[in-house]
Order: sequence, then structure tokens, then C-alpha cells
Amino acid sequence: MPYLAQDARAVLDRLAAGQPGRLAGHLDLARVGAFGLSLGGLVTSEWCATDARVRACLMLDAPMARDARAGFGVPAMWITRPAADMRSEDWSEEEMRLYAEGQRALYELNRAPAWYAELAGRLHADLSDAPFGNRFLAFAGFTSASGWESTHEVTRTLTAAFFERALVGRTSPVLDTSPWPDVTLAHRP
Repeated sequence: MPYLAQDARAVLDRLAAGQPGRLAGHLDLARVGAFGLSLGGLVTSEWCATDARVRACLMLDAPMARDARAGFGVPAMWITRPAADMRSEDWSEEEMRLYAEGQRALYELNRAPAWYAELAGRLHADLSDAPFGNRFLAFAGFTSASGWESTHEVTRTLTAAFFERALVGRTSPVLDTSPWPDVTLAHRP
């Protein structure tokens, strides 16, 4: 049994059971989307592969769960970085190959609309909120010294457009063609 997504499933189980609280009556559980960065993206891929209640999945610079190897039956998006950027962080060739092949294979296998975005010139932590919390991380080489604001603009824009299309049905041209010169975007209907 998949174990990484147990916490996410438990939360959704409680919400579906109508647990009283601040969120009671304010959620549309027919439109559940999952999003995760790095290990959270791995959890997201497992959750999406094993829980039919999840209607859209976005994995941000993450390895993929073994349970997800058949692809998803719901809209999915992968936001990641090219191998050259991983190489700059001293990733081994084998790690880069497995990372990229897992993401790309799932994109190709997805049984619903799918998007694959590569943001060039970024470090892994640039895609997180780390640059906002501690700007000194750039001095240590964990985040980029500049450009992280544009990275967050790209990820926010793609994330919002993806979930609006997948869960609400609103279209956005940003999912058809990348308006950013350092972002490549592929789409499968």
C-alpha cells in the first residue's frame, strides 16, 4: 500500500466526512487539486496515482512515485528544470536521468491533458519559498542571487492557470505558449 500519501488521504477523508471546523461548508470536494514541490511533489504523484478524488495534479521539480508509473487519468502539470541546471548543483548523471525520465515518461503516458514546463537557469531551491525567507541562502549557493522574483511569477502564473483550467474550466493562453523566453512549455491534449 502506498504510504507517502497517507496523510493527504487522511485529511481528505476527514473533510469528506464533514468534520466541523472553519472549512466546513466552504470546500468543493469534487474539485480537489494536489500540488507539491520536491518531496511534496513525490507525495503528490503518489496521491494522484492512488486516490480518484484528486482531480488535478501539479508536481514541481520532483521525483515520481512508483505507483504513478502508468500515468494519471486527470489533468497534470510538471514544472521542472533542464539537466544543465541540475548539473550545476552537482547532481550525478544517473540522478538527473532518473529524475527527468520519470517526469517525462509520466507526461507522455498521461491519459488526460498534460503540461510540461522547464524553467532554465534556476536552482532547485529557487522554486521554493526559500529565497523569500532567507536571502543569505544565495551567498551559500542554495538559491540564485537574482531572478528568483521572476521564477515565482512564472510558477504562480502557471500554477493558477493550470488549476483554473483543470478544476474550473477557464482557459488561459499562458498554457498554450510560454510568454517567457527562458521557459519551454509542452502540452498534450
